[in-house]
Amino acid sequence: MNNSSWVQLHRLSAESLNTGNLDDNIEDEVIIDFGPGYGIWVWHSEWEKLHSLSPESMVVGDIDGSGQDDVIIDFGAQYGIWVRENNSEWEQLHTLSPENMTMGDIDGSGQDDVMIDFGAQYGIWVRKNNSEWEQLHTLSPESMTMGDIDGSGQDDVIIDFGAQYGIWVWMNNSVWVRLHSLSPNSMTTGDVDGSGQDDIIIDFGIGIWQWMNNNRWEQLHSLSSDSIVTGDLDSSGQDDVIIDFGNQYGIWLRMNNSTWEKLHSISPESMVVGNIDG
Repeated sequence: MNNSSWVQLHRLSAESLNTGNLDDNIEDEVIIDFGPGYGIWVWHSEWEKLHSLSPESMVVGDIDGSGQDDVIIDFGAQYGIWVRENNSEWEQLHTLSPENMTMGDIDGSGQDDVMIDFGAQYGIWVRKNNSEWEQLHTLSPESMTMGDIDGSGQDDVIIDFGAQYGIWVWMNNSVWVRLHSLSPNSMTTGDVDGSGQDDIIIDFGIGIWQWMNNNRWEQLHSLSSDSIVTGDLDSSGQDDVIIDFGNQYGIWLRMNNSTWEKLHSISPESMVVGNIDG
């Protein structure tokens, strides 16, 4: 909390974690899947049950431009993808269960678009402006993430197409650009230098690198990670990089792209960042 103290949120471990502003106030809610038997719960000053089923995956974003984040949930092959819109109504988004999902505003409309990998048979599709489906690519990727890497006001889609093709970027919803020939272990984005452009943080399995301001590579660390998230922990205007280096080293924080600080000695199951106290 506030880059200063640890507070226990729940005694149970989570299957997955997410954060988002579901009710349009100044505080983010924490959305937690506690697994079969418990389902999905939301923390916003108190606990509220969102659904009794445990999902395959969840992503959060404002798909209708209301100022409230919506929760998009994959309930698996039996139920498909559903959205909890404006914290009030459930609506089925698709009958198929996806391989992967991510969200961002790829056309600068003010509404987040849902990017979904439906697997090798169908490839990648995008649900644009909460109204229509468009196919983005016929291939099914290893992983996807979003960020505005050129400061255009449109989120770009960063996709790992695997060892054969490497990493590509769908830039400004108009053109494919190859970023790297290697397939990474993991990817995330954040504006680590406060430039107004999101930087891409990539664990290549042989160290962690940053694609800075869409023009240069910088090595962040020689070790590989178990997981990486980003967020502005000190309100500096720069996203900090939080890295789980595993059981041997624990969690470390790259603060303001300049100094390393040890955050915890224990390696976590999962991490997420959000402003839960306003």
